[in-house]
Amino acid sequence: MRKMMKRAGAVVLSLAVAMSMLFSLAALPQMKVSAAEEMSRLKKWSLIAGRLGDDAYFTEKPTDKTAAFYTAAEYFWNDEEKVLALDFCSRVKDYFAGEEDFDEAKLANIGENDFFSYDSARQEVTIKGVYGGDSLQCIELGQSEDGNEDYGVWVDPEEPDLKPYYTVLEFNDDGAIVSYKKLSDDAVQFTFDVGLENEDGEVTNSLTTETNKVFIPKNCTAKFSYWITIKADEDKMPVQFTSDGVLGDIFALDLKSASPKIVSTEDDILSTEKTGSTQITYEVTSPETGVTLFKQTVPCTCFELSVEGCDSPYGWINMLPKESMTLKANIKGYDSKKVTYMWDSRKYGIAEGGSTCTVKAPSSLGEGTVDISPCFDGESVEYSYEQAVNVRNCKLAVSINDMKTFKKATEPLKVGETYWLNLGGADWGWNYKNGSHTFYKIKLSQNGKTLNIDDNEKALKSDFANIGIGAGGGVPNRILTPKKAGTLTITGTIYRNGKAFKTVTKKVKITNKVSVKKTTLSSVKNVKGKKMLVK
Repeated sequence: MRKMMKRAGAVVLSLAVAMSMLFSLAALPQMKVSAAEEMSRLKKWSLIAGRLGDDAYFTEKPTDKTAAFYTAAEYFWNDEEKVLALDFCSRVKDYFAGEEDFDEAKLANIGENDFFSYDSARQEVTIKGVYGGDSLQCIELGQSEDGNEDYGVWVDPEEPDLKPYYTVLEFNDDGAIVSYKKLSDDAVQFTFDVGLENEDGEVTNSLTTETNKVFIPKNCTAKFSYWITIKADEDKMPVQFTSDGVLGDIFALDLKSASPKIVSTEDDILSTEKTGSTQITYEVTSPETGVTLFKQTVPCTCFELSVEGCDSPYGWINMLPKESMTLKANIKGYDSKKVTYMWDSRKYGIAEGGSTCTVKAPSSLGEGTVDISPCFDGESVEYSYEQAVNVRNCKLAVSINDMKTFKKATEPLKVGETYWLNLGGADWGWNYKNGSHTFYKIKLSQNGKTLNIDDNEKALKSDFANIGIGAGGGVPNRILTPKKAGTLTITGTIYRNGKAFKTVTKKVKITNKVSVKKTTLSSVKNVKGKKMLVK
């Protein structure tokens, strides 16, 4: 059974019988089935049960009328109009496990009816027909695993507001009918779930609480599933029919969101783009009958969980070896006072609850994760936010690469050439709890003048250098074009908790380009008429 089906929360249906089954047979047409148009055994039985009303139900032995009427219907569907009474009684015994003693005397006691007539003198049974057309209809749900029980739900298309009720038709291993029972309210449960799918399309993580509240992470898609669980007898295992199985073929699902900008719906998929709370209405209907079997409106929240202060665009946090750091959970889209958390990490030996968690880095370098699981109003969902926490050294360095070769530039740098200026070691994972403060600063100094660079990406100009927007990469970087010869001092600083964390300085020599004067030679004649070259 899928993991999501272990959730205890369920919507228990009220399955009381809504109306008695009284039928006027005079105006009803006969229902005959050709050999090419076979009906299932439950469909056949339901046609007779609809006529018999409460007389159709039995646990061990049906009434003689019930057994005889159904047997007559089987003859009718097989296009047999007359049959010997002895054969008719034998067929009754074959169809019903509890009718071993059915004989002609019982056949005679049934009397006048609309299904057959009995001629005792000729010991012959004449089949009349099977009447249908009543408004009650039985929708087949499926069979038990061993094939010995057929389950159905009865609805009335003409009175769709009447509550449906469920039945089970039981057979023995020889195919004889053992019982036909109407199930109690407690025997049937309808359960829904909204959950995350794995790569194989299976729902493995339930996002639905015990009280049927739905919580979906931002920028995620979730699948709506439902199933019907039936436990007909205490001594038997329950039977389950799912929307991924037969129910998906029988019923139609309609999902609607009160706020599509928060949660949008398409078929059985819910998508989230904006944090906040809304309501989702699901409706399960039978296209064949037009009857709605299940409908409910449930609260649905799109939330975003993160670690407060994790400002890295790549989502990880760096720690120095043997450093301790306190992480704090941050949630958007739901009242933070109503959310509690569990923290877990095998890498860092963490298993605790609370809004904060202290991580202690080992002495060795490496990578790890810390998982945060939220509980909403004291109820959990099967979702964890994974925060990457890495143990690294911070070796800050200024490096300059040639933009033509992308290799390390050879000093001195040339005025007018372009270079790729990098602040190596400034991994974005060090950008922690800076808030509105810049993550890095790069100060260029030459001849008493300065040019300041930070993480506000924009082009800058001065009389000794121009700075262009960075060329991507995992560390802060800019495009540098020197404009004056001399010594350029580059100081790089990164910040954590809004304070300077590491600083590095590098001095670079700048020279003018060596210009080569182009000389053009021309020829003239001297006074003696000889050619000579002049500049």
